[in-house]
Amino acid sequence: MSQTTTGTPAGATAILVVHGIGQHDKYATLAAFAAGLTQSLADEPRMQRRLVALGDGVESALSLEAGGRQVDLFEYYYQPQLQRSVAASDVAGFVFHTIRRVRALYRVYDFDSRQRELRRRQAAKEPADAELIAWDYMLRHRNTRLSALLALPLIGLYRLWSIAPGFIQRPLQWLGARLLQKYVLEVFGDLVAYLAIDPKARLNSKRAEILAGCTARIKQLLSAGYGRVIVAGHSLGSVVAYDALSRVARDAACGLFDERQCDRLKGFVTFGSPLDKVAFVFWPTATAESRGSAWDVRCAQVYAGMLPHFYGMRSATVQQQLKSPVVQPAATVFDDVRWLNYHCDRDLVSGHLDAYDGVDNRRIGTTDADIDLFKAFSDHSMYWASREMFDGVAAEFLPDIPAAPAVGAVSPEANRFFGERTRPLILGHRGVPLLHQENTLSGLRRALELGIDGVEFDVFKTRDGKIVVFHDEDTERLTGVKGNITQMTWDEVARLRIRRRIDMGGGRVVEYPTEERIPLLEEVLDEFKGRLLMNIEMKAYAPDWARRHTGTEVARVIRRCAAADSVVITSFDFFMLYYLEQELPGLHSGFAYDDGMMANAAGEWLQRFPELATELARAPGNQNDLSFLNFVLEANAVGKAIGSTLVDAEYTLLDSDTVARFHDRNMLVGAYTAFPLDTRYVRYPDEDQDAVVQRLVQLGVDWIETDDPGRVQELYARL
Repeated sequence: MSQTTTGTPAGATAILVVHGIGQHDKYATLAAFAAGLTQSLADEPRMQRRLVALGDGVESALSLEAGGRQVDLFEYYYQPQLQRSVAASDVAGFVFHTIRRVRALYRVYDFDSRQRELRRRQAAKEPADAELIAWDYMLRHRNTRLSALLALPLIGLYRLWSIAPGFIQRPLQWLGARLLQKYVLEVFGDLVAYLAIDPKARLNSKRAEILAGCTARIKQLLSAGYGRVIVAGHSLGSVVAYDALSRVARDAACGLFDERQCDRLKGFVTFGSPLDKVAFVFWPTATAESRGSAWDVRCAQVYAGMLPHFYGMRSATVQQQLKSPVVQPAATVFDDVRWLNYHCDRDLVSGHLDAYDGVDNRRIGTTDADIDLFKAFSDHSMYWASREMFDGVAAEFLPDIPAAPAVGAVSPEANRFFGERTRPLILGHRGVPLLHQENTLSGLRRALELGIDGVEFDVFKTRDGKIVVFHDEDTERLTGVKGNITQMTWDEVARLRIRRRIDMGGGRVVEYPTEERIPLLEEVLDEFKGRLLMNIEMKAYAPDWARRHTGTEVARVIRRCAAADSVVITSFDFFMLYYLEQELPGLHSGFAYDDGMMANAAGEWLQRFPELATELARAPGNQNDLSFLNFVLEANAVGKAIGSTLVDAEYTLLDSDTVARFHDRNMLVGAYTAFPLDTRYVRYPDEDQDAVVQRLVQLGVDWIETDDPGRVQELYARL
């Protein structure tokens, strides 16, 4: 890495990053943001340390050069201004104030009665009013009160220790210095100092100092000749950045800063942001409909009209609820600036920002594979390593720099196997079970040798979280060892062998030349991705909420192996599919149906999904004898609920109407199982399988699963 003092190109981008609470070293925030951003760029950027003249001083920037473009990263480092400024009494007062405000909110708002309305508005993407915003915060963060109460004993212990005699202090010195001082004062104290909004507060001068410094840095960057400037803030840093941008907007409105320079601000990014929480718990509020004399009411209304000053550059939704004669400014210079807010459901600090206009709220996954929670310490700091977040930032604000292939969001159209074709794809059911034991590497390799399009195989999650390729939950039929594969560890499974003689039902036993081992899903994906289309069935004989994270683990394996464009995922368990899509959105996935399951579940589905009955009433008649089941299948209530892009159905359920209706919805349709070898689950064993395959080809299904892919190939050659 070299150092340079060259000028700023006219088209360069500057990004200012503001850190949150806790101890931070100089340039650590800059390095963390750069490490995340570079993952989202197609090529490894060239990095330089540049010295940039800003205002009356010189600042070090990390300059990234990629795709012929330059991006300079700066940080606003305010940690030294908070060192040793907060006393235990300040923290105690802050905690008591917070508890009082939280209790007041609970008394004012009837949370339970507002739950349905809030969910309805969020689903409809309607703006929430002040009451709903406050309810949402308090319900999802009920342990705010508990956390504050737990902090009080720690503060009390620290204060007692600080006034205790020396012979008592010394044994507790290490504990006090390492625990109470560090976590109560140095971390929690950051909040206490910056949230001293009341001008009468002892620490208000610290807040003013931090805010003035950030405001000055933003003005310097806007005046430095950059083509575009982006401001990003994490946690408390998002509050600092928002307040500073509000100051810049205020100064521009008053002619104290050149409004034309403000046009260079193109984006504002907040992540892990408590902005809503700060507004509702710490900013002053008023009720414009106070009771009392006419003067009292008028005074309250005017006072309420002045308080929106605290909501800064973006008009807060709560302003619209105040009945005041005071006219608010119509607009600010930053009204059109793009604002992205990233939040995580498991992060108690962040959330969907409802109190501000024009925010693009984006929820990120809670289990990003690139995040080491042991390093991150908590979900609140997961954003720094979130590829999903930085992909969004790069796409939005650096569109002229080539982006890296997205991880975590896959377009269904990206699957390389579903292009133009004249016949359904041939998938070997559990490999090629006529020649090798089902779900084994040997069977999958034989499928590749036969030149068929792909394979279907089954997976389970072991007790220690490994995803193994295996069909039966009970291991006895295939291995001769009685056991439940979901209750075994991978070490136990790895010692098993699939025996040579396999019972296929109906008194039929098939014998193979050698024993075979049970593979991991990861092994299969690494060997066959890009070479075979793989239909991964997450095995379930009945929907089971307790096994939902099988979907999570399967998605993680697919992501680690970069195999998303080579797989489709199916299951009879909609919980697994839902969690799969939550972890890795956009995968080709969908529900699997057989006629027995549908007949048993149809009545329950009619009760669970009321709209299903309406759809069924409008549906035209079908061509086969399973009309009602076809209606249920076509309504696809389960698929809609989990965001399916395909269905995998027993071939007896499919006719031309059904296939056509799914294709009209841009959904894929798979059919199983032609030429069945394993007859334990086959309800129509005497059907002419040649005729079955010909009918499925005429219906235009997207793939056919078969235990005898060679026979299907022969049929295709004659069609």
